Amino acid sequence: AEKKEAAAKAAAEKKAARSEPQRIWVQVSSGANEGDLLKAWKAVQGRASALAGRRGYSTPLRATNRVVTGPFKTEAEARAFVNTLTKQGLSSFTFTSAPGQKMTRLDER
Repeated sequence: AEKKEAAAKAAAEKKAARSEPQRIWVQVSSGANEGDLLKAWKAVQGRASALAGRRGYSTPLRATNRVVTGPFKTEAEARAFVNTLTKQGLSSFTFTSAPGQKMTRLDER
């Protein structure tokens, strides 16, 4: 029974990793209230022109939520975007999501 349970868990993790693979993001904000995450995204978009036309996503982080944009193809591409945001006065940093970690598009809430 334990082997069956372990195999089922491994299969579920593999399926989750396929639908939500490990990806590189840039975190631009955070917030505890899920209902305010879209407002937080719109606020940072208004402060940095580099975010115009980009999509915002959220993912839980302990007692709060990350507001991110991406995904980026490489860590270097994400770092370059962080540098652009810094020049525009917005604090941000890179974040790599774990395989299977659910990323929710903010305009789909």
